[in-house]
Amino acid sequence: MWMPPPPPNVGIPPPPPAMWERGRPLALRPMRVGETLDAAITLYRMHWQTFMAIVAIVSVPFVFLQHLFYTLVGGNTAFTTQAPAPGANAGALVGVAIAFAALDFLLLRPFLTAGVVRAVAAAYLGENPAVAPAYAFAVHHLASILWLLLLGLLAIAAIVVGAFVLSAMFVAVGASPLVVLVMLAAIGFALVLYVRWLFGPSVL
Repeated sequence: MWMPPPPPNVGIPPPPPAMWERGRPLALRPMRVGETLDAAITLYRMHWQTFMAIVAIVSVPFVFLQHLFYTLVGGNTAFTTQAPAPGANAGALVGVAIAFAALDFLLLRPFLTAGVVRAVAAAYLGENPAVAPAYAFAVHHLASILWLLLLGLLAIAAIVVGAFVLSAMFVAVGASPLVVLVMLAAIGFALVLYVRWLFGPSVL
């Protein structure tokens, strides 16, 4: 018995919507700068409580501990512009500042980046972003992100060392004016590399 052919697209699920809609996946496609900003603002308006919780749960205790340690060694908090308290240990103040800056760069920011990226991916997949899965994802990928940051620091350090070596060679042969060009090129290359490397954790 002859059967008519099925209509087109039978059995094929409809494509994801092209606009943000809570609980539904979003079609992946290239976006221009304006579309990217619009998507970011829309995504934040839909899930601002989750994103705020992901950042605040970690950042608030970190900032509290930073100001506590800074006060314990005799310094004033960052909310004031006064000079350090009398008798404050300048070395301890510098040590605390360096320690917390290193923790912020090597631990806090990579962790939060991984958590926020996981929450954004969940929204794209039509899930409801939550804090616990974002933190679990961040802990799982933290070591890889730290390796990536270390590679970036080593690359920038190699540029700086190479620039100083070339400068010393030019000074030794009497071509001192070329030192300025070498330093400017090294600074520009290092800045470009640093900016590009900032997106490494998100891509990873």
